[in-house]
Amino acid sequence: MVKNRILYLLTGSFFIILLAFSILISITNTANSEIHTLSFTSASTGQTEDDISLKITHRNGLKNSWLKEYTKIENGKETVTRYVGITYDIILTNKTKFMLSDWKLKIPVTEKIYLNNAWCGTVEIQQFSNLYFQSQTLDLRKFISGKDKINLKHSINGGEIFIDLAPDDSITYHPSVYDLENQIMPSKEGNESYKIFGFIIYIKIDENTYKNPELLHFPEFDSAKLSYHLKLNVMQQNQFFLLILFFIIWIFMVSFVIYSSYKTGKLEKRNLQQKLHDNQIIQQTMLAFIKFIDAKDSITKNHATRVADYSAKIARAMGKTAEECEKVYYIGLMHDCGKISIPDAILNKPGQLNDDEYEIMKTHTTRGAEILNHFTSIPNIIEGAEYHHEHFDGSGYPKGLKGRDIPLIGRIICVADAFDAMNSQRSYKEKMPRDQILHELKENSGTQFDPEIVNIFLELLEDGTIIF
Repeated sequence: MVKNRILYLLTGSFFIILLAFSILISITNTANSEIHTLSFTSASTGQTEDDISLKITHRNGLKNSWLKEYTKIENGKETVTRYVGITYDIILTNKTKFMLSDWKLKIPVTEKIYLNNAWCGTVEIQQFSNLYFQSQTLDLRKFISGKDKINLKHSINGGEIFIDLAPDDSITYHPSVYDLENQIMPSKEGNESYKIFGFIIYIKIDENTYKNPELLHFPEFDSAKLSYHLKLNVMQQNQFFLLILFFIIWIFMVSFVIYSSYKTGKLEKRNLQQKLHDNQIIQQTMLAFIKFIDAKDSITKNHATRVADYSAKIARAMGKTAEECEKVYYIGLMHDCGKISIPDAILNKPGQLNDDEYEIMKTHTTRGAEILNHFTSIPNIIEGAEYHHEHFDGSGYPKGLKGRDIPLIGRIICVADAFDAMNSQRSYKEKMPRDQILHELKENSGTQFDPEIVNIFLELLEDGTIIF
């Protein structure tokens, strides 16, 4: 009776923790969907508002300007039109502790200019006059004169586009989502995170300015309006680690109850049934934890369950007992638990990771070992999380262990994990054909994989115990 009450209490507390997690995720998602706006009035000299800095400035005036002349003959009369070109740099700095994303920047025009180029995604150009209003979004980096259609008031000089802009017109930057230009990572101490982009304009000059360059004046862009989202990570919330602590304590309590029930059970006939019930609680607990990881890492959904199944089948083929195989299954479930500490932007990136992102991704092994550091009810569970990316030839991580120095559970999960990655469709890669998977397993036997385990796995594929 007391034992049942404890189980009811643990079950109830688990759903309370689960509800708290759901509320925290909901609060974070609501905060992430909020649109923030900032208005700048002195951007030409650099201005900071709410820990976000904007500077719009030309490159050293006359030193980095250039002259273009275009000669036109009408009715036998030669007319020379002169333009001076200048490049403007825009520096947008994120000094907050959150990622700035989905931003766009609107820059009003204050003087007569001709826009020639702009980079960092596309630009929405708005032209106003007493007679009409026109708006068009262009990628001027890829604009080809005579091929790309443009509806705005413009001219083509020497094969280059000159878009007429006057006071009250505006340029709005829309950074590329595909190239991740729409994201500016949080700044770290001593290392500010920023995005540099810009544009090229021309101004028409008269004969007097041509002869007296010191009279040349370049426009200042002081005003700008920035709209953006601040992406909060659930793990940046103070309540997150408190809930993780409660959850780990809950797992310890469940493990203690299971252990106590097993050791102190009064009726031997019910021991097996009770043990199955306890194991079901552990499995449900771990599956619930895996659901949290799946919620973060949608690309590899159900990956942990498949790896756990493959690992248990390998252990069974190696002659392990049913109880040992069961423990291998649980260890397989938790092998990627450290991914809960990896930022969502890296975990769910649709393309290949860069070097810095890959180094962060690699930490999921050691972070997983830290999370499971005090979980002693299942032997070797820490080794499964920490060493499943070690390679048999010593080229793996995090410690570069080699051969039999790698714990057996790590060598087992290494093969199961790699097979599931090759046999799964991902947003950034196609599922490998059967023959190619078999080739990769054999080719990397003795380098990435333990040859003995590869031979066992190939037999399981051949007899249909594991299917593609």
